[in-house]
Amino acid sequence: MLYAQVIVKQRTQVQELTYALSAQIVPYVKVGSLVLVPLRRKEVKGVVVGFSRSVPKEIKSNIREIIKLDKNTLVFSSSQIEVIHKLSSHYAASLAEVAFHALDLPQVWPETKKVNFIKPLIMTGPWSQRRDAYERIISKSTGKVLLIFSQNSYVEDFYQFVPDSIQKSILRYEKEKSQKKLLTTLRKPGIKAIIGTMGEVFFPLQSGDTIIIDQPYHVGSKSQLRPFMSSRKIGLLRGETEGLNVVLGDSIVSPEDLLAVKGKKFRLVSSKLSHQPLSILDRRGQTEAIVPSLMEEIENSVARREKILVLVMARGWASALVCQECGYIFSCENCHRTSAVSRQGLRCCYCAAETDTPKNCLACRSENLKAIGEGVSAVKNYLSNKFKNIQIQELSSDKPFLEQKTQVIVATEKIFSFPNTKFDKVYIVSADRLLSGTHLDGAWRLLGYLIELQNRSKQIVVQTYFPESNVWTSAATGNVRPFFAQELANRQQLNLPPYGAVIVIRGSSSTTEKLFKQAEKITEEILKILPKADISFPEIDDRSGGLYHGRFTVYLSKQPQNSLKNKLATTLPPAWHLDID
Repeated sequence: MLYAQVIVKQRTQVQELTYALSAQIVPYVKVGSLVLVPLRRKEVKGVVVGFSRSVPKEIKSNIREIIKLDKNTLVFSSSQIEVIHKLSSHYAASLAEVAFHALDLPQVWPETKKVNFIKPLIMTGPWSQRRDAYERIISKSTGKVLLIFSQNSYVEDFYQFVPDSIQKSILRYEKEKSQKKLLTTLRKPGIKAIIGTMGEVFFPLQSGDTIIIDQPYHVGSKSQLRPFMSSRKIGLLRGETEGLNVVLGDSIVSPEDLLAVKGKKFRLVSSKLSHQPLSILDRRGQTEAIVPSLMEEIENSVARREKILVLVMARGWASALVCQECGYIFSCENCHRTSAVSRQGLRCCYCAAETDTPKNCLACRSENLKAIGEGVSAVKNYLSNKFKNIQIQELSSDKPFLEQKTQVIVATEKIFSFPNTKFDKVYIVSADRLLSGTHLDGAWRLLGYLIELQNRSKQIVVQTYFPESNVWTSAATGNVRPFFAQELANRQQLNLPPYGAVIVIRGSSSTTEKLFKQAEKITEEILKILPKADISFPEIDDRSGGLYHGRFTVYLSKQPQNSLKNKLATTLPPAWHLDID
C-alpha cells in the first residue's frame, strides 16, 4: 500500500496528514499535486508533499483514502517541495509549518531545466545605491526578478523612484487579488519583476530567474510566526535548489557573510562609500545627558533653522555598566563577555552569570559608574525644556509616524524605516549600548547605520564614552577592513558566530513568573543535552493576546546538526519553539 503525506490549510493553521492512495490514483499522483481529502466531516483541498510505503500500526486502521486527484493542477513543483523539506530540516519544524507560508501564493510555472548554480552575490552600500543597482538588475534581466524588502516603506520608495518604463514592468504583489488574476498579470509579456515583503518570498520562479533579498538581517526579513524563518535562508535555499540567481543587499556585509566570502561561497560587490569626517565628542568625565559642546552645536543648528535628527539608539539594547571617567566596561567573570545591568546587579547576557553591582571601577578606582544609554522620551523632554518655542517630534516603535516638516526629530533606529528622509545635521546622543558588547551584532549594526546616515546628512556629530572605537574611524574614512578584522578576531576569541552558533528559544505564558519558571526548566533540560553550552537569562519581549512573550539564547561552540535541533525541539513544551536564525 502506498501512502501520501498531505498538507491541508484551514484559515490560520496547516496540518500535515497521512492518506492512503487508491490504485486508480497512484499512476498520476506526484509531489505537489492538488488533491481532495476527507477531514472530519468535510472534504477539503490539500497538497501532496511526500510518499511512504508504511505507517505506524497504531494509526493504520484510521487512515482514509484520498477522494480525488486534480491531474491538471500542480500547486508546488518538485524543486519547491524540496525547498520545503530542506527548510523543515533546518528549522526542526514540520512540513506543514513551513508550507503554511507558501500556500497562499500563485500556482507554479511549468518546470524548466535547471541552470548551473551561481554563487550568491552580496551587494553593499547605502539605500540609494542599492536602489539604483536593483533597477539595473531588473532592466538587464532576461528572466523574472523577485525583489523582497524588509519593510513596506522600501517597497513604496523603490516603486516611486524607478522610471515609468521600469515601473510598468513591475508587479506589486497584493494578497487581496485572486491567484488567477495575479497569474494573468504575471504572464503579460512586459512584466519583469515582482516586488513585496517577507510574505512573498516563496513567490514561484523558474530556473534562471533572480531573487533579491534587501536587508536580510533586518527584523522585517524574518517571519514572526513559527518556525521563524528568515527570507535570507529561504532565498539561499531556493537559489541552490531551484537554480535561481540570489542577491543579498545591505548597507554593509555581515561578519557571517564576510567569512563565507573569504571561503569563496559568496561573491561580494561593495559600493564606494560617500564618507565624510565625523565630529566625536568624549563623554568621559561629563555628567550631563547631552555634553555642553554638543548642546551648543544643537542650539546653533536650531538658530539656523536646519533640519536636525537627534538619534537615541537605546531601545531593545541591554545596558552595560561603564566608568564615566575612563570608559571601562564591566565584563563577566565567567565567560569574559560584557555584562548587563539588572535590578539584582550585573547579569551576563551570554552565560547568565550574576554578580553584585560594583562600587568602583576596576581600572581607575573611580566611583563614577553609570548604566549607559538614555531613553528617547527622556532626551525629547530634555530638549523640549531647552527649546520651548520649537516643535520637537519623538519617533519610535511606540510613536511610529513621522512628520517630515518637523525641524527637530528625536528618534530611535525607527528613523531608518523612512528610507528617503534627509537632514542637515545628525546628532548621535546615545549609541554606546551598541558598542558595549551586550549584544552580539551591536557594533556591526551601528556601522551600518552610520554608513546610511553619511548618505542622508551633511554632518554627523557623536557623543560617546568610546571615542577610540574603530567604528567611528571606519565610518569616517569608508575603510571597513580594520573594523571587520577586529570584529572577527573578537568573535573567534569569545566563540561567537560565525565561529560559534546561536539558537534562540521563544515562548509565551500568562504571567511573567510562569514564563521564567518554564524557561528555567527548559534550561535544565538543554544542559542535560549540552552541558558545555552557555545559556542566557530569559527576557520579556512584549505582551499581546493576553500573554507575555519571552526568549532566551543558547550559545554553541559550533553549528548544530539537524539531529541536535530536533532533539532540542522535543524538550520544549507546546508554547515554546526554536528560533534557529
